[in-house]
Amino acid sequence: MNKIKIKSTLPPVVVTGLCTGALDIIRSLKNMGIEITAIDTDLSQPSAHTKYATKIKCDDLVDDNKFISALVNIAKQFKEKPVLFLTNDKYVLSVSRNRALLSQHYMFNLPEEEVIETLTDKAKFSLFAQEHNLPIPLTYIINNAEEASPIAAILQYPCVIKPIYKTSCWTSYYKANKAFKVYSEYELLKKVHETYLVMNIPVIIQEWIEGDESEIYFTLLYYDLEANLRSSFTGRKLLQWLPEVGNTCIAESVNNEKILEESRVLFDKIKFRGFASLEYKKDVITNTFKIIEPTVGRINLQSSIAMGQNINMPLQYYCDLAKIEYPQCQINKQQIFWIREQSLVCLAREPKRLMKLPMKIWIKILLGKKVFTLFSFRDPLPFIYFLRETVVAVLKTLFYSKRHHLSTPVS
Repeated sequence: MNKIKIKSTLPPVVVTGLCTGALDIIRSLKNMGIEITAIDTDLSQPSAHTKYATKIKCDDLVDDNKFISALVNIAKQFKEKPVLFLTNDKYVLSVSRNRALLSQHYMFNLPEEEVIETLTDKAKFSLFAQEHNLPIPLTYIINNAEEASPIAAILQYPCVIKPIYKTSCWTSYYKANKAFKVYSEYELLKKVHETYLVMNIPVIIQEWIEGDESEIYFTLLYYDLEANLRSSFTGRKLLQWLPEVGNTCIAESVNNEKILEESRVLFDKIKFRGFASLEYKKDVITNTFKIIEPTVGRINLQSSIAMGQNINMPLQYYCDLAKIEYPQCQINKQQIFWIREQSLVCLAREPKRLMKLPMKIWIKILLGKKVFTLFSFRDPLPFIYFLRETVVAVLKTLFYSKRHHLSTPVS
């Protein structure tokens, strides 16, 4: 492990992971003169080529013991406690469960461990939501494959299957699929049995909420160390990849006081601290919003859209922990569009899906203010490496397709 050069008098920062979410954090702090270190097992991914952070390659961040050990060893290279940023649910759970040890080496802002466990586990959150009369889709918890049959017989289809928590095994096997929409009892039982056969983890089954991807809204919030709401933002998705049950591809800023108030009520009630987000879907039949899932302890995938309006939640988090004044600036109410280039390339293979958005929306996106997950004039390498990967992948596909065509005998 390389030694870290300390340059700044401000507390340093350690970011776990070098995904696009980590890139948002790193770029949001770039003007503060802070020494930023990011750790990951893969330093070849496009976002790892940012110029604003020192990168450290770790052999294993999946194993909890090795992850915690790596964090402790890195912290010992600094003269003072670094501010710790987390970028996925696994890291949030690991740090929360080891907070007594890690608080000796890092500064971080998380709610109580019980809150983390409840809001990260989809089954526990479902029970919590029912107890507190929160608007969620009808949900069934499946603890083993045998429990699925009687529930599958009474469900209305289509419905959605999700893991209670997304593990590395799930990601490895199902790739970008964070959930599955199924259309029949047979399809549901097949998917549930496949999930248990491969991963042996519980799943939840939820009713399908009618409405396009553009009916999915989200709130982003940051609560300080005293559980006071410091900043908030609301937006909605316009396109997703994968279709219907995937991650955001394009989003826009919208003012939605209803879901913001519902989010505040929930997080205020439990004395929340740190980063929080709620995803909602508007049921076009009942004209009501239902909570799809919370994200806590880390910034959300599309959090940089808030920075487009000068709402810099990572910087607020840092200033809160470093006990320095947050540099106030006027909030920009201009409409912002957020674009994830990786997903847009995938969608480009399906022109019909791109045309689901009305032409007037595409014109707004083209002419409006945009923020990207990778593209930045001041930090161009992540996007350049992404372009290189994309071009290589396209050329390989064309080459193998042509090779297969030439090797196919003519009848």
